[in-house]
Amino acid sequence: MKSHLGKYGAKLLAHGLAASTGDAALYGRDDEIVSNRPEIGSRTRELFDRLNITFLLVLTPATPYREILVELCSGGENPIEPQDGETALFLHDIPVVDPHDFEALRRALAGRNGCVLRDGRIVSRGTVSMEQAFVTASAICFSTFAKYFLDFLNFVTRNGRYVPFSPSRARRALFLLSTAPPMPVAGLLAPMPTGSAREIAAAMDACGKKTVETRLVDSFFGNISWCDGKEIHISQTGSSLDELPGQIDRIPLDGSSTAGLSASSETGTHLAIYGETGSRAILHGHPRFSVVLSMYCTETGCRHDDACSRTCPVPRSVGDIPIVPGEAGTGEYALARTVPPAIRGKRGVIVYGHGVFCAGESFPETFDSLVSIERSCLARYREFVGGWRARPETR
Repeated sequence: MKSHLGKYGAKLLAHGLAASTGDAALYGRDDEIVSNRPEIGSRTRELFDRLNITFLLVLTPATPYREILVELCSGGENPIEPQDGETALFLHDIPVVDPHDFEALRRALAGRNGCVLRDGRIVSRGTVSMEQAFVTASAICFSTFAKYFLDFLNFVTRNGRYVPFSPSRARRALFLLSTAPPMPVAGLLAPMPTGSAREIAAAMDACGKKTVETRLVDSFFGNISWCDGKEIHISQTGSSLDELPGQIDRIPLDGSSTAGLSASSETGTHLAIYGETGSRAILHGHPRFSVVLSMYCTETGCRHDDACSRTCPVPRSVGDIPIVPGEAGTGEYALARTVPPAIRGKRGVIVYGHGVFCAGESFPETFDSLVSIERSCLARYREFVGGWRARPETR
């Protein structure tokens, strides 16, 4: 149990979610409750007993995540409701709780996998492993980051008429923008052989690890695949991109096997992209500013507000990279229908509120495309907000 907790304590640091080991309290129950903290409080024990949970994480997030959470909590929104795809499918919403109200905390964790305390900390739980608590905390950081900077962008471009922001909050947003995780550069991933199944798995693992290391995906979200002409090698659903050994499925292209039952939920999208482009490698990540810009729209009087992520009819792009709607599954608006035609002849495609798909002839090519697209999105974002100057506040 101690080693299990230690693994996710290290992940919090590696992912930039915690600034030091003292910023995360991790608890797990086996025969008794074990923690990385020297003492376990009575309230913590009571949470375990009343919620019937096995793992608990209390995280003081690193900058800028904690400051963003404090800002969002002070805005009076409860629960917090980001609009990105991860929130819609995974979090639903994020309850806000007073740190001194134990019963409110218990109720929040009874209905959700995690919540935010008004002092900027995150509390999340797991029933099977600490990974569940880690994923929830990571998703909260990602989703609130995207919401905060989308709100700021709307405030700037709508001449201050966007309610969640004021000039003083906008000045803080400009500062927090400067503290965002550094952008990676292209050329970080070395070419690797992809002849045998073992070589393909090693190349996928190296690309997955580099994608996580450069923070182009949060928690375990994202997927990766390789097509050798006869089958595709694809990460399994729920697998972590930085822990791919043993988590890769091989699916014959002729449909002669059910080996893909545990494969990524976006296997159909990968297959359709290969059929459309003839590429050999696909990498799907969730770069933050790509997600922010995907949800930014200047249309007025639009009647598609509640269905933009599925059916947005307005052609949009960042440079030469198209932004498309789409949803998981196999329906009319499935990603397998919207992404493949848009990615043909392009380095990649941004999906509304969801992330980026890149296709190419090698993993270094797809990784560099992911880096390039995110850098372009950050540059465009800075262009939008860089000229803003706070006006004197009126009372």
